[in-house]
Amino acid sequence: MDKKSFKGIQVGVLGLARSGIAAANLAYSLGARVLVSEARTRQQCSKVLPELKKGIDTEFGGHSRSLLNSALIVKSPGIPHHIPILKELHKRNIPVIGEIELAARIIHPKRLIAITGTNGKTTTTTLVGKLFKNSGQSTIVGGNIGAPLAAQTGKISRKTNVVLEISSYQLEDSPQFRPHICSILNITPDHLEHHGSMKNYIDAKALIFRNQTKKDYCILNYDDIYCRKLAARCPGTVIFFSRKTVLKKGVFYRDNNFIVKLPGSTYRLPAELKIPGMHNIENALASIAMAAIAGIKPSVIRKTLSAFPGVEHRIEFSGAPNGVTYINDSKGTNVDSTVVALRSFPAPIWLILGGRDKGAP
Repeated sequence: MDKKSFKGIQVGVLGLARSGIAAANLAYSLGARVLVSEARTRQQCSKVLPELKKGIDTEFGGHSRSLLNSALIVKSPGIPHHIPILKELHKRNIPVIGEIELAARIIHPKRLIAITGTNGKTTTTTLVGKLFKNSGQSTIVGGNIGAPLAAQTGKISRKTNVVLEISSYQLEDSPQFRPHICSILNITPDHLEHHGSMKNYIDAKALIFRNQTKKDYCILNYDDIYCRKLAARCPGTVIFFSRKTVLKKGVFYRDNNFIVKLPGSTYRLPAELKIPGMHNIENALASIAMAAIAGIKPSVIRKTLSAFPGVEHRIEFSGAPNGVTYINDSKGTNVDSTVVALRSFPAPIWLILGGRDKGAP
């Protein structure tokens, strides 16, 4: 599907969240007639309505059968697949995709890089973006962090690297998505209330590489049993990273060094990180692998790693009143990420937590 194919067709957009607004505006700018359908009331959406381009049609309080006249539906990732209107759309073979898929179909970047996993996605995506920017290359970062990809298509040329954080929800709605470089950082129980089982969750993560060829690269965590098993299913060229194992080929951690062993590229870098925790060693290893494959110089990688401050709400230092250190890890939204954060600090810890188990055992 190219830009010209949108001219005159109706595109239905389900949901008026950030990604829905971006998708609606993009489709409209390409010449489509756009109907945004939102379950909430107009009043509940009043603050974001001005962000829609003039000329886009809207409906509120539910999803009408007008959506059945659409040639394409773009669904917000949080909307479950089992709602009645989606069942009806599927019966009629009307394609339903996500905002990232919509944008990816019309851009032609230098490289499309996508990062998923249960934990570490945002940190790794941000770090990879820094590595490419610090190497002097035009780079945008988006997807599940920052601005939606559909809102950034005008900035993307054939010289631009696109680095995306992508969730299992978004992958389910991206049937043609093909990153040149992708990574699955780890897989532990999460979002099982949505996926229904651990198997379904793993299968959703594996969608990131389903359209790859041997000309593409998939970076997998050798220490994670689920990731290691996925290597056999991946049609791309698999590169492993490991914090615990010395690899014959790949990127691994040994004696406080990051060691790169890839075809035509063998070197070691001191493991100098500002961000604490062994999980961030793993995030760094995955980032190094992606940078090395793209030909970024070791000197740039080392300098970027040593200066990287991390991202907010992830083991973020918040102050030390009366000598007590406070750490904000509010983005640790599953059991494993919380355990990993606790292991990052040797001192006695008071833990304040709450939330839902999201179906985890």
